[in-house]
Amino acid sequence: MRSFKDEQIARLAESGWARCGSVVEAVARAGLPAVTPGYLATAFPEELWGAAERAVLALRHHFASARFADETTYGILLVPDPGKLDTRRPMAAAVRADQLGAPVNDVFDDRLPAGVLGVRKGVPWTAVATVTGVYGPSLGSHNQIEGRIGGGVHSGGRGHQGTDDPSALGSPGPAGWP
Repeated sequence: MRSFKDEQIARLAESGWARCGSVVEAVARAGLPAVTPGYLATAFPEELWGAAERAVLALRHHFASARFADETTYGILLVPDPGKLDTRRPMAAAVRADQLGAPVNDVFDDRLPAGVLGVRKGVPWTAVATVTGVYGPSLGSHNQIEGRIGGGVHSGGRGHQGTDDPSALGSPGPAGWP
């Protein structure tokens, strides 16, 4: 039986960061380390793999009663240093070439702000515990969730409790680990 760390390293080493040629080229151009089993095994200390496993188990437990919870896969997602490769904005069309079979522009609304920076700059790769499979848990509509989390306070497309911060909507977000 493989350990959580071994399973996650194997999965990450087969991800687009490591196997999709145009994405691998973008990672190299950004000056980030290649996502290889050797890098992953040494870049994150053993105690952090333990924390990651606990975070994944906590997510699984927290959302266990959600619709489709039994079809949801949780694991580690790698987020690149946003100072080198900021994935909150659209990528160049060439980066998608090997994912989609041709260079394709990201679908993106330029009116949106950059969003909340959930990782520290200067760290080549940050591992985040989140949904890593095709399906996520269904928690209901935005209005149902907003009513449960924020007591129904929502104002004219603005964030939770009338702020302009879209991250303040009260969604749980990924469980990160340092």
